[in-house]
Amino acid sequence: MSSRSSLNSSSMDLVIENFFNKIENQSTISHDDHGSMDNMAIILQEIQKVKRSNIMLLLRLILKELYKHRSKVTLTNECKILFDHLFVCLENCLQHGLKTRKQMFGAKLEIWNVIELISKFGDDLARDVIESVRHLPKIRTPIGRARAWFRLTLMKKQLAQSFQQLVDHRDSLLQEYYDVNALMLSDDGNVLCGLLVGLNSFDYSVYIKEEILDFYDSVIDLRLYLRDQTMNSCRDSGQDPDYVNGFNDEETVVNLQQLLDQNNYLEQMNQRLGSTIKSLELKIEALAQKQNDHHQLERCEAADESKSVLQVGTLLAQKEQELMESLQDKQKLKTALEDAIKSGQEAETARNLLERDIQEKQDAIITLRAQLEDVKTINIQLFKKMQDKECQLKEKNDQLVECEAKINHLTKELLIVQRKQNQQNEERRAKELTENFQRIIDEQQEQMTRMQLELDSVRVKQSEQVHIKEAYNLLKKKFDENELALEEIGKQLQDSKLEIESLREYNGHLKEAAWARDSDANFCKQCEQKFTISRRKHHCRSCGEIFCNNCSNNEMPLPSSKKPVRVCDHCHAFLLERFSTSN
Repeated sequence: MSSRSSLNSSSMDLVIENFFNKIENQSTISHDDHGSMDNMAIILQEIQKVKRSNIMLLLRLILKELYKHRSKVTLTNECKILFDHLFVCLENCLQHGLKTRKQMFGAKLEIWNVIELISKFGDDLARDVIESVRHLPKIRTPIGRARAWFRLTLMKKQLAQSFQQLVDHRDSLLQEYYDVNALMLSDDGNVLCGLLVGLNSFDYSVYIKEEILDFYDSVIDLRLYLRDQTMNSCRDSGQDPDYVNGFNDEETVVNLQQLLDQNNYLEQMNQRLGSTIKSLELKIEALAQKQNDHHQLERCEAADESKSVLQVGTLLAQKEQELMESLQDKQKLKTALEDAIKSGQEAETARNLLERDIQEKQDAIITLRAQLEDVKTINIQLFKKMQDKECQLKEKNDQLVECEAKINHLTKELLIVQRKQNQQNEERRAKELTENFQRIIDEQQEQMTRMQLELDSVRVKQSEQVHIKEAYNLLKKKFDENELALEEIGKQLQDSKLEIESLREYNGHLKEAAWARDSDANFCKQCEQKFTISRRKHHCRSCGEIFCNNCSNNEMPLPSSKKPVRVCDHCHAFLLERFSTSN
């Protein structure tokens, strides 16, 4: 491939447009001016279509190369070049078909004016990006702001959404800014939005302040995208890579046919100019002959004739210069035709590669869809099995909860029955002791009453019977002994009352106490230390609470047990005080 392939598509189009502008200026000489202007309008429309297709083709090639580098985590130099080419291509997309001015004497339109339209119907994020670009200090020109906006929106992953918003409102807003055949007003605008959606998978980052965007080089080296594919296709077919014959692109053939028609038109113009030059030469010869014949005429007439000769010479020089320019334009046209032929074959090769890649991607999508359906079927089966297992597990859990509730209920009833039985036993024992003590008291009172009667009878008879004095002394002695016995019985009765009171208190204490569950106790009731493997749980046999070994290392006899059992410090002090009082 020749070095001319390094020219960007926009520069190629500018060369062609300048060439046809020259043709348009020269066509004013001809008599068929209006017909040529109509032909030029049609040719310019075709040029816009070719330019639009070239931009879309180049955009697809750039995106294809970017997708190859998607797996790279960091932004390498090659990836940076690809992104720069992408931004240049997007700039050409917005520039394609843009009007010079909205009105005849209005301000010049830039693509930044189109981008600012997004703030009218975009979201807050789009407005923030546009506002940030406006306040960048190092960017002075509208085209620089547009380039900064491309980079910031790609960083925010809003590029495809912003272009989609422009395309959605093209009927109401963009018609004032673009020509009829512009890319943004055609169906290629929707295709452009679809191509940009894939860029959301890239994590792009750039330092805007270091970028010189006002004076940015917008040249795209096409050899990065087309040279390898063209070399491979030419090598397979055995053709020269620098020249490939044949065209498959119908639009390219039409464009080249139009260029050939313009070439024929230039040749006709050259023939007309040649005939004009010949006629002027004949006139010069005739004037020279007249000058020789009338050499004797007056000097003023000779001066007038010389002036006319000079004017004719000047006109002849102008015609010769125009002829040289037309020849140069013809040579440029041939060069442009050769470049268009090469670019057309490169575009065809790229299109074939893209179609092959699309077919492979479609086959892969079909395979993946089949696999996805299989996975969905397996997931549905597993989900049904999981639901069945969950139902069974729920039933088992419900049964387990019911069994635990029944066990807890029965345990509570058993504890209540045991407490009632212990309470009844204690009450029965206390009642028996009370009845025994009451019977002893009644007997002692009866005995005291009887002895008092005897003492009275003795006192009455003392004065009367002296000989009963000994009996009296004996009875008195018995009386003293009975008094001592009564005192002892009174002390015993008082002790019995105290013991009854302590039994009542202990019985009330037992009524309040409940046997604590091991699972409910995690800390000692007294010292509040957490139970561990070394610090074990111990029940107090008196109050039923759970203590550690240090807080329940006491033993005391209880009415419910024959041997001394473990009690807590509080119950030990209480029982010890009761036993000391009873003793």
